[in-house]
Amino acid sequence: MHPLTLTEEGSLSLLRLAVEQAFDAIIITDAQIDRPGPHILYANSAFLRMTGYEEREVIGQTPRLLQGPETSQELLRRLRHCLKEGLPFHGEGVNYRKGGRPYQAEWRITPIHTGCGALAYYMATLRDVTERKRMEGQIGSQIARIHEYSRQLEAQKADLEQANARLQALATTDGLTGLRNHRDFHESLEGETRRALTGGNALSLILLDVDHFKQYNDSFGHPAGDEVLKGVAGLLKAHTRLGGKAFRYGGEEFALLLPQVCVEAADASAVSAAGRHPGGPLAAAGGDDQPGRGEPARRLPRGLPAAGRGRPGLVLLQRRGA
Repeated sequence: MHPLTLTEEGSLSLLRLAVEQAFDAIIITDAQIDRPGPHILYANSAFLRMTGYEEREVIGQTPRLLQGPETSQELLRRLRHCLKEGLPFHGEGVNYRKGGRPYQAEWRITPIHTGCGALAYYMATLRDVTERKRMEGQIGSQIARIHEYSRQLEAQKADLEQANARLQALATTDGLTGLRNHRDFHESLEGETRRALTGGNALSLILLDVDHFKQYNDSFGHPAGDEVLKGVAGLLKAHTRLGGKAFRYGGEEFALLLPQVCVEAADASAVSAAGRHPGGPLAAAGGDDQPGRGEPARRLPRGLPAAGRGRPGLVLLQRRGA
């Protein structure tokens, strides 16, 4: 016989030593699933150390002695189904040591069949995974906190964006009428003028004011005057819905900035804007030097750029009587 060849008796002895000295806890039971079975036929040293039992306390007992109040019933139902079908089982759940102290265990149960195929035994390998589950719980908690912090940061970012949008609106919007304000007028005019000159496109500007507004205010009071200004603003918003920008330049003065609108169309817009006001107390003027097209622009409001004056396709329109 070859010196490395084991006899059947030697093989069994080696197998027993290997199982006895295995790192994982191992038990072997009979195949009787219904109570009072299955019965523990063998338990290795690792199982005894992990559970705190002595060998005489577990041999002949059922593995149910490891179960307790926190053992998952759903897990046990799945385990029983696998055992009845002769299928391998793998799961994790709460086991109990001698004295009732719980621990997290990973179970691997393998059915053992005889040479003729009959189910005869089950071999269960158990591992204490309490520390691993604790670490997983800590990691899960940290991930949940990170997700919560991320959600809070996103909410704060959204709040900040909304606040910035409100600040931007306050900086560029007239509080009474909701139109763009004096500051935004100059910024928009500068930008549109630059684009018109670069692209050779028309740019029209219409300045309007409310006739006799001071007398109206003096007669009916500032609240009534404010309503007039808001009414004018509503008309101008409607007028620029399909293009252009409407501004409250200051006081009772308003402006329409109309990119890519020629003088003829601007004249029509000025007449339309002025004529649509219910009482007609709105004056508007178009501006080039042709008769019948309004008075030429003689004076622009303080700070208004005059770079486009005299250039083809750029029309500056001035309010009547300026």
